[in-house]
Amino acid sequence: MGEKPRLGHRALLVLGGALLVPAFAPWQQLWLLWPAFFLLWQLLHRFPAHGFQIGYFFGLGLFLAGVPWIYTSLHDFGGLLAPVATLLTILFAAFLALFPALATTLYSRLHARPALALLGFAACWTLAEWLRSWAFTGFPWLSLGYVLSDTPLRWLFSLGGTWLASLVTVILALLPAVLWQSRRFSPLLLPLFLLLILTSLALLQPHAQPTGQTLRVALLQGNYAQDIKWDPEWIPREVAWYTQTSLQQDADLILWPETAIPGSSQQYTQTLLALDMQLQQRGQGLLAGLIHREQGKLYNTLLGLGRLEGQYHKQHLVLLGEYFPFRRWLELLPGLSIPANDFTHGPAQQPALQLGKTTLLANICYEDVFGTEMRQRLLQYPQTGLLINASNDAWFGRTAPWQHLQMARMRAVELGRPLLRVTNTGITAVIAPDGRILAKLPAFERGVLKTRVTTYQGETVFMRHGTLWVLLLCVIQAGMAFLHSITP
Repeated sequence: MGEKPRLGHRALLVLGGALLVPAFAPWQQLWLLWPAFFLLWQLLHRFPAHGFQIGYFFGLGLFLAGVPWIYTSLHDFGGLLAPVATLLTILFAAFLALFPALATTLYSRLHARPALALLGFAACWTLAEWLRSWAFTGFPWLSLGYVLSDTPLRWLFSLGGTWLASLVTVILALLPAVLWQSRRFSPLLLPLFLLLILTSLALLQPHAQPTGQTLRVALLQGNYAQDIKWDPEWIPREVAWYTQTSLQQDADLILWPETAIPGSSQQYTQTLLALDMQLQQRGQGLLAGLIHREQGKLYNTLLGLGRLEGQYHKQHLVLLGEYFPFRRWLELLPGLSIPANDFTHGPAQQPALQLGKTTLLANICYEDVFGTEMRQRLLQYPQTGLLINASNDAWFGRTAPWQHLQMARMRAVELGRPLLRVTNTGITAVIAPDGRILAKLPAFERGVLKTRVTTYQGETVFMRHGTLWVLLLCVIQAGMAFLHSITP
């Protein structure tokens, strides 16, 4: 079996994984990719028989440092006792670490020359991220491709989505390590040639184009802290603020965040009807976030009022946040506050929202981290000119909202549409089709974001072809490395 990693090596790996977190928003320290992957690469080759252990401790560092907001959600707002919330957060990070461990385990079976080894490792890592994005409903948070969001390489998202961006990121991160290991530049020629082809395609591809139609929009950020948002004494005040503030806006489209009305919409039927009539008379449309009850089922819903026709029920619900499998066992956990009713998944086929001649495609909260799912909905309504995300990130502390915004920006790039992101506590923003933030409100402050936005039409390569070709490219890279390993 050879030499085994010692405690000091495991601690270094945890530190190396944690180093990746500041490469994401809000810090964007991309240079940390190189020392983190340099350490991982060196220890993988020093202990080739222990690939699982190497990747596991590296992944444990990444997720322990990257998802502490899980504790905030469970303890501060979910009512779970601190020791239990701490334990569950650690267990969640320990589970997520299995995916980097899978990548390094697969890689440890390869014994290719440096160029193919680099491409093989990048492929294994990317495939493991893809698996993490859908296993057990999926958790694509901290996928490495997002670190490119503030570089010209973000156009990779419009070419092949998150997995193409992750593949390129890992290749770039490993270049110094492979150069140090081989002491020669030649092993980098093949990876650099692949990078040149992919980046050229990303930068030269056709993009969606503006239609010339401009909408005046107003995005309302009420900034109701989670500990008061669901308080029955506060709910009427929240409804009053959103209603009165909406009627003060001179805008074609007014947006409320997710569950701006925390109670059931049936409790506020008269308020909503009166608001609907006033908006109709003024020629305005409004999208209201609320909880909708229908035939005994609860939906997390966006409801169109005034000139805005249609509604949207959230489809991709958050596991243990909006629905609770094994409810009987979960209720045994001390201090865990579980709602009396789970939300119901919205139907897969739902009509798009319509504001006059403009088609709008909406999603709620966490749904905007699933690029493939958003693509599937947009393919149903290719005439869509504008994307909308309504969210409530008050559950997730101070760092996670910036990471969520970073992912939302890349959905705009992938689909070639502006994205209006309206949130309860931040970060409310207007995002251009190239991923730039055109305007935003400060986090954790009440405000109204007023601006104009131009609708877009057309297809990106990602819209047309999805990510299957990227996954096939990864399989080919890993297969080439494997074949070289077994070839005498």
